[in-house]
Amino acid sequence: MTAPSLATPAIHDQPSVNGTDPTRATLLTEDELVYLRRVTDGFKRAADLEMQASAAERQAAQARSQATALAGAYESWTAHLIERYQLNPETDRIDADTGRIERAAR
Repeated sequence: MTAPSLATPAIHDQPSVNGTDPTRATLLTEDELVYLRRVTDGFKRAADLEMQASAAERQAAQARSQATALAGAYESWTAHLIERYQLNPETDRIDADTGRIERAAR
């Protein structure tokens, strides 16, 4: 940070801008302050929601990827079992809890 130049006028030496005195602080009205706080809170909430939405989108993409992988594994494994045990996928069933093969009458 550089020291102010002696040639640079101090703030109180600056001419007024749009008729305002730069040496006097201006306060918002109570209504303006309340509105500013509401808008600021809303903006913060919107930013939080945007982050949550992004996280949810990432989780959904991961879930879709896992579902696709699991579906592929299921199809591959059931194809293997159908071939190994010569099952008819239209009529024969395998109980996933017990592993028992139920064949339809042939």
